[in-house]
Amino acid sequence: MKNIFSFDRHGYVIDGKRQFLISGEIHYFRVPQKDWEKRIKLLVEAGANTVATYVPWCVHEPEEGKILFCGSEERELPKFLEIAHKYGLKVMLRPGPHQYSELTYDGLPEWLFANYPETHALRRDGSEFDQPTFSYTNPVFLEKTKNYYKGFCEMVKPYLAENGGPVVMIQLDNELTGAHLWKGSVDYNPDAMGIGQRGGRYPVFLEKKFGTVASLNESYGTAYVSFEDVDPNHLSADPLQRTRQERDYFEFYCETVTQFAEILQGYLHEFGVHVPTTHNASGTSMLPVFKDFNRRLGEDFLLSIDFYYVLTYGSGQTSPTPKYVAENVMVGADLLESMGNPFSILEMQAGTFTQVPPVLPEDLETFYMANLAMGVKGVNYYVFTGGKNSGDLGTTAYVYDYRACVSADGKKRPNYQVIKRFSKVLRENEWLVSADRVGAVRIAVEMQSLMDGRSKLGKDRNLRADVVSCIGYTLMTSRYPGVYTDVGGAALPTDQPIILYTSYSLSRRAQENLIDFVKRGGQLLVVGGVATVDENYCPCTLLADFLGVKTAKNDSVSPITRVGERNVYCINHAQKIVSFAEGDRAIAFDGTGKSVYGVAGARGQGSFIYFGGTWLMTNFEQTAMLEGFLNDLGARPVLSCSNPCVNYTVRRDENGKTAVFLMNLYAGRQRTEVTLYDGDKEISLGKFSLESMKVKMLVLPQETNG
Repeated sequence: MKNIFSFDRHGYVIDGKRQFLISGEIHYFRVPQKDWEKRIKLLVEAGANTVATYVPWCVHEPEEGKILFCGSEERELPKFLEIAHKYGLKVMLRPGPHQYSELTYDGLPEWLFANYPETHALRRDGSEFDQPTFSYTNPVFLEKTKNYYKGFCEMVKPYLAENGGPVVMIQLDNELTGAHLWKGSVDYNPDAMGIGQRGGRYPVFLEKKFGTVASLNESYGTAYVSFEDVDPNHLSADPLQRTRQERDYFEFYCETVTQFAEILQGYLHEFGVHVPTTHNASGTSMLPVFKDFNRRLGEDFLLSIDFYYVLTYGSGQTSPTPKYVAENVMVGADLLESMGNPFSILEMQAGTFTQVPPVLPEDLETFYMANLAMGVKGVNYYVFTGGKNSGDLGTTAYVYDYRACVSADGKKRPNYQVIKRFSKVLRENEWLVSADRVGAVRIAVEMQSLMDGRSKLGKDRNLRADVVSCIGYTLMTSRYPGVYTDVGGAALPTDQPIILYTSYSLSRRAQENLIDFVKRGGQLLVVGGVATVDENYCPCTLLADFLGVKTAKNDSVSPITRVGERNVYCINHAQKIVSFAEGDRAIAFDGTGKSVYGVAGARGQGSFIYFGGTWLMTNFEQTAMLEGFLNDLGARPVLSCSNPCVNYTVRRDENGKTAVFLMNLYAGRQRTEVTLYDGDKEISLGKFSLESMKVKMLVLPQETNG
C-alpha cells in the first residue's frame, strides 16, 4: 500500500513515484449512470490521477437497517469504482456521516432525525438548533453510524488498493464542527458530552485539565464539590472567569470532535478497512480545532483544507484578493505543514452552488497558481461535474450543477480548460512536490490563540487578522518573506529570526520555547509587546522578565517614530519603554527623542529587538523599518521587486532547483524588476509586465542558484 499511495510533509508518492495528487469530485449519486464513464474519461483527459466522491448515508440507508449499494443507479457505487479503476484513477471516498454537499440533513437520513430525538445537538439552554443538527458523540448516534460504517466497509473491501482495487483513502466525516458552529453554537447534548455523569466526557476533561476541583473553583470563581457537579450553563459574572469557562468548554468540545474522528477511524479498522484516512478543515480558521488530529490518528492520517474564495456575496471578496491569499492560503499552508501534512486542498473551488457572483475562469486560474506559489501538493476540484439530486434531497436546487467544469448535462465549461491547464502545470513540474517555500523569517503563532479566533470567545479572537495586517502584509512587500510557525510546540530552530507579534496571552510553553530559542543563539523581534499571562489568563511573565524591558502608558503626542535616520509614520504606540537592562541600547524614539519605543540587546548566545509599536501596513517606510530590524538580526534576503505591490514566493527543492512566482492580484497591469539573492550574490531576473490577476512562474536554470 505504501508503494501504491502514501504521503509525508513534502507531498505524495503514488504508484512508487513522487507526484501531485490531482483529483476531481464526481458524485455518482447525482450524475446519470450512463454518463459515468464519459465524465470520468473527461477527468482523466483533464490530467487527474484521482477521483473523489461522497458516499451519502441518506442515499444508501433510506430506511433504517436497509443499507443498499445496488438496486438503483444512484446507489451503484461498486460499478462507479470499477469504471474509475478501468481508467487508472485512484479513489478517495467520503462516507461521512456528514456530507453537507447541499443535501438535506447534511447528508444523513431523515429517519435518524425523526425517530431518535436524543441524537439532536442542543444549545446551551437545551433548545434545538434552527436546522436539523446531530450530536457527534451521542451514544445512539454513534450506534447508528457504526451500523452504516459496517455496511460501507463490507461493500468497499474488495475495492481497496491492498486488494487490487482503486480506493486509496477514506475521509472521516466532513468539515467537522461545521454542523454546529455554522449554526451558531457548540453542542451541549448532555448524553453526548457526559455533563453531570460520573466518568462522562466533560468531567473527565475537567479533571485532566485541573487535577483538583479546588483548582477549577479558583479559576472559575465557583464552589463545586466534584467535577460531575460542574454545570457549563452556570457562568460567572466576572468577565475573566466567564471567558475561562467558555474557552474551556470550547476546548472540551474540540476534544470531543477529536474523539469522534478516532471513533470513526476505529470503525474502519474494526471492519477490516486499513487505508489512509483524511479530514478536511473547512478553512484556515478551523485548523486549530484539529491541532491534535495528526498525533492522535497516526502517521497514515492526513489533514487537509477546503478553499473557496467566493461562494456568495457574503464571502467578502469575489476574486482571489491579496487579503484572501495572505490571511487564508499562506497561513493555512504553513499551519498544515507545521502539523506534518503536505499542503492539500481536498475541496479546491471549481464552481459554486450560487448563480451570482460569477466564478470566472480567469480568477480560478489565478487562484490555482497562487496556491501553487504557496506550496500546494494535492488538489481535489470541487465539483468537477454536477448532476440531478435524488428525490427531495437537495437544499439549493433540484439540479446540482454547481457551475462546474462539466455541467450537469455534460457540457464543458471554460473552467474545464482552466483545470486542464493547471493540471498540466502540475504534471510538468512534479519536482515542485518536493520543493518548500523559502522563508527568511518565522512569524510566531500559537494554536490556542488562533483557536480564540475560531471560538470568538477569548481575548485574542482577532489575532490572526492582526498579525497578517501588520507583519504579513509588510513582509509581502519586503525582501524577507515569512513563514508562520507554531511556537507552542517543539523546540525552535535558530537558523532564522522569529517575529513575535503582541497578543493578550502566550502559553508558558511558548514563553519557555522563545527563551530557549534566544539562549541557544536565536534572534527575536518583538512587535508591540510581550504577553504577561499564560493560556489560562494566569500571570506568567517568563519572557518579559527574561527580556527585562519595562513599559508604561505612552504619553507622547508626536506622530513620528524615529528609527535611526528614518522618520516612520502611522505607527501605533499604546506603551513606551521606561527601562531596560544595562548593556541594551535604545534604537527607536518618538519625534521629540524623549520617549523610547525600541530597544536592542543580547541574551545568552542570541539577541533581540523589542519594538513597542504596531501598525496597519500602509506605506513602504514601514517596510523599510521592518527590513532594518531584520537585517540587524541577521536575516538573509530572498528576493526583491522594484514594485513592492507585486507579491512573490520562492520555492526550492533539496537539489537547489528554484521556482519564482510573481503575483499581481490586482485589477490593473503592474510592472516590476526582480532580483534574486543567493548568499551575498544578487541575480537580476529581469523586468516583467504582469497582466491583471496574473501569477507568473519562473523556473530558474539550476546554475542560476549556485
